[in-house]
Amino acid sequence: MIDNGYRRIIHFAGPDYLNVYRNRKEGYLAAMKSCNLPVEEKMIIHNNLTLEAGRRSMEMLLNKGLVPDALFSASDYAALGALLFMQEKGFDIPGQFGVAGFSNEKFTSYINPSLTTVHQRSRKMGRYCTELFLKERIGEKPPPSKIMLSPELLIRKSTQRNSKL
Repeated sequence: MIDNGYRRIIHFAGPDYLNVYRNRKEGYLAAMKSCNLPVEEKMIIHNNLTLEAGRRSMEMLLNKGLVPDALFSASDYAALGALLFMQEKGFDIPGQFGVAGFSNEKFTSYINPSLTTVHQRSRKMGRYCTELFLKERIGEKPPPSKIMLSPELLIRKSTQRNSKL
């Protein structure tokens, strides 16, 4: 988003007591810092990351006079809520407002504009968990291990302000 000219980027964060949401927020903060972009506390909105929470959070921001030019949401559903709300208010997506989510939910490639998202490889994660569970069920005791799956950034139209996808 920063490469496409967005500067006032807000973040919809989940609860900090969950590592996945805390890590996503830390990634947002690190990106903003590395590009010397300011982050104010009011630019990080903690909500339950549902579609309705995304709508309500955007409405609250606009009512307070805070008009960001982009959103990175820790959830595709909250990103969708924000995108729909901003379209209803007449904002051009991605021209005036860019949106990116996280998870690569099925709907993200079908909406207009398609949603930029982080694909976290949920199927592969589920397969590893199932294999580990089944091994333990039959009495195997695999040694403790840490499996890191590399996410994939899927850049789609919702953040392509300065290019033609």
